[in-house]
Amino acid sequence: MSASLRKQMLQRAAASSVPSPSLSSTSSSAPSPTSSASSPAIASPEHPTADTLFMSWARGFDSQHIVSVSEERSFRVFHAGSAPLDLNPAVFVLVHGAGQSALSWTLVAAMLRSTAHLIAVDMRGHGMTRAYPEHDLSLTTLVADLLAVVHATCNVAWIGEAVRSAQSGGSSPPTQEQKKDTHIDTLSSATTSHPACTATSELDSSSSPSSTSSPSDAELPVVFVGHSLGGSVATHAAQHSSMKTRAKGLVMVDLVEGTALASIPFLRTFLSERPKVFSCLDEAFQWHVAHSIPKSLSSATISVPALLVSEPENGSLTWRTNLEQSEPHWKGWFVGLSNKFLDGSLPKLLILAGTDRLDTDLTRGQMQGKFQLVLKPECGHMIQEDAPEAIAEALLSFFTRYRLDGAPLPALLRM
Repeated sequence: MSASLRKQMLQRAAASSVPSPSLSSTSSSAPSPTSSASSPAIASPEHPTADTLFMSWARGFDSQHIVSVSEERSFRVFHAGSAPLDLNPAVFVLVHGAGQSALSWTLVAAMLRSTAHLIAVDMRGHGMTRAYPEHDLSLTTLVADLLAVVHATCNVAWIGEAVRSAQSGGSSPPTQEQKKDTHIDTLSSATTSHPACTATSELDSSSSPSSTSSPSDAELPVVFVGHSLGGSVATHAAQHSSMKTRAKGLVMVDLVEGTALASIPFLRTFLSERPKVFSCLDEAFQWHVAHSIPKSLSSATISVPALLVSEPENGSLTWRTNLEQSEPHWKGWFVGLSNKFLDGSLPKLLILAGTDRLDTDLTRGQMQGKFQLVLKPECGHMIQEDAPEAIAEALLSFFTRYRLDGAPLPALLRM
């Protein structure tokens, strides 16, 4: 299929799958809660408004879920996709960067959800996830968290139920009565009823994924896609021993070891100078756009609300993630990343905003053909938000080139 035809198909997919951000939008509900009665209550952050969050994730994802992998770890996971699993069993696992959230992938999901299955997870200490201790953002912990979520969700039973639930019709936006409660309701064994911000599924996944032999629980192949810090987490997860037969591809978005390590002093300065408090969402949107994180106001209105929490005293907005507290882990996130990315035989794609960001190891690896390189020089660091169509097209092209799951190509590509 020609590049121009693929682009036309993506444009049509985007036009048909991204609803306008109005209160008449609807969201698909997820599977019924099946949590363990012994699960403890885990308080969730209070984000700006129920309406805002509903309109954010519903623009690209079909459902949201709570995935409980242990008593201390409950992750907010978003799912998109309706394609039959016999056409495209591979699941794209989307991992966000430090201080961001799963909603940074919303527009990419909107482009691909008619063609592929995608899950995006709020990492520990981010977005609407509650996992303790929250300050433990070490690479080892983040990789373990991601692998636990992948084992819990990337299987025929979980994906199939999410699709059936979405196709059955979903929940509506919050009513006026429900809007009075702007909390992301407590994650507990009890079923909550807030359709915009509560879990649409709470699953106890503490048991080993290999403990059942049911065909409906068959594990699905996965393609890891990570942005910034998420690229490092995705790289280490994809090459973990438990993913030896399941990982089919690896994509890093705007992450290079040398550049990341050199940027650490600038990150300290940036964090010390950024606002500590915003008076309202509009102020937060404008600040993010002014600093090109992301460049587009329309993208910022989707991703920024999940980065903030409301102060109960005065309603002002502060940062959800304490990045300053994570400084002991910054260097460990990136040291040895280039060699780790180049290691192994997985098909790999690196998407960058410019070739000047390649370090020595990656430059050598690119000359040796160890990975595919896509450049988007017109974008800032948040490439997936600045150019979601380009990212979606790159992922489809990557899929086409390597036939990542060995299955027939998705309908969008079979022409």
